[in-house]
Amino acid sequence: MRIFFETADKLGYVQPNISNRIKKIEAQLGIRLFERTNKGIALLQPADQMYAHSKKILIDYHNMVEDLSKYKTLRVGATPTLAYSIIPPFTQRLKKSGYRNVIHSTHSISELFKQLDQNELDCIWINREFSNKMYKSVQSFREELFILSNFNWSIKKNFNIVVSKDEDCPYRKKLISILKDKKYNVIDFDNLGSVLNSIHTIQNSMTLLPMGLANSVDRSLKITGLQEYIDIDLVAKKETVINLN
Repeated sequence: MRIFFETADKLGYVQPNISNRIKKIEAQLGIRLFERTNKGIALLQPADQMYAHSKKILIDYHNMVEDLSKYKTLRVGATPTLAYSIIPPFTQRLKKSGYRNVIHSTHSISELFKQLDQNELDCIWINREFSNKMYKSVQSFREELFILSNFNWSIKKNFNIVVSKDEDCPYRKKLISILKDKKYNVIDFDNLGSVLNSIHTIQNSMTLLPMGLANSVDRSLKITGLQEYIDIDLVAKKETVINLN
């Protein structure tokens, strides 16, 4: 009976439910799938054949869901920074993969997960850690970073860093780590537009951005490439099917 206890635990059921379901299947088929003895339980030949057929059915079902998923509207969310650098090329890729309707929106990290949990979004682009028990990574990669500044920050002794108000923002944390031996003032905002505008208006200021934004910033500003990276994931619920060719 131990195998039934282990199966029930993996599926989130109590053991009697599993035993009852197996008995119902045996009754419907009119055959025994297991040999039950005082020493335990052994699989009979019909159970092996049933497993092989069931495996084929599940594979066919999964392939069917993947094919049909392209006909639905795919709702994609992202943080403001990732919306600028990731969403445009990703939307083009979805179109090439066969998705006819793609809707994207921008929210804070907490709001993204809230809408994902409430099935208001199908997947979200994030640059934070997430629970592997509840979610899965559909796609992941490491994005190179660069510093955007209006001065030579490598020789300046005291300057301003312009960052997100979110203290858990990976760009904020990474920039502070890079500048750990320097003196600076912190100026923070709650949106990317204000951060970028401040590099124009605040003297001796700098910020850290994903390389995907490098082609869209003012070329009169100084761009410094770095050998630093941020891990980015496209996250969905475990049961969500997204087919990317």
